Amino acid sequence: PFDKITYLNVGNPQDLGQKPITFNREVLASCLTDDPERNRMIYSADAVDRADFYLSNINNRAAGAYSDSPGIDIIVKEVKSFIEKRDDVEVGEDNIFLTEGANEGITLMMRLLIREKSDGIMIPIPQYPIYSALTTKYNGSQVPYYLDENKGWGMSYEELERSYNEATDRGVNVRALVVINPGNPTGHVLTQKDLNKVIQFAHDKQILVLADEVYQRNIYVDKEFCSVRKTLSELGSPYNDHVELASFHS
Repeated sequence: PFDKITYLNVGNPQDLGQKPITFNREVLASCLTDDPERNRMIYSADAVDRADFYLSNINNRAAGAYSDSPGIDIIVKEVKSFIEKRDDVEVGEDNIFLTEGANEGITLMMRLLIREKSDGIMIPIPQYPIYSALTTKYNGSQVPYYLDENKGWGMSYEELERSYNEATDRGVNVRALVVINPGNPTGHVLTQKDLNKVIQFAHDKQILVLADEVYQRNIYVDKEFCSVRKTLSELGSPYNDHVELASFHS
């Protein structure tokens, strides 16, 4: 019934004709050349000003030099400001680690978590396939839990319990729970009640929460995004004191 198939599975909008966001490229180019007078003849003034701001906060304006492992300090501060404005919760800079996109951060965490075949990661189905791929790559055990299509791809505490119990019965040591919010590929936005269940479950099982929140700005339904971090803070003790969380955004 179709004359043409448009492949969207790899998320390549420029292949479909979308123009690239030039601001980011202009800022990067201006940082690398560090010639504001020349750059103003080529790039937009706001991009050159942003580049000058970054370079002014980098030692010797050396954009190509090695930075601290967590990332360039001024950008870490900008991320800190973004999170605090979003969640209305104070953030320590030592809790922020910059990576080359969310995928690298996810990869680092999966390498850290999976030590042997018996180490399990709870993964939502359907899911962004990096989690199952990395679990297999590092020789861990996938522990799938299924989202409910009849409830708009929502999640339930009962399904988390079923998945966890089946895994532990097989001798799997469940180490982390992956939560993708908004869902990829489903687009489902978890409610506050859902997030409370996630945190309570992680607390009860003493496992880490991996919160994939990359699409928090891409919500097309009448729902409001709430981060796991904000929910954790609002729940307070004992959850805020004991539940470990790694959040990803790009």
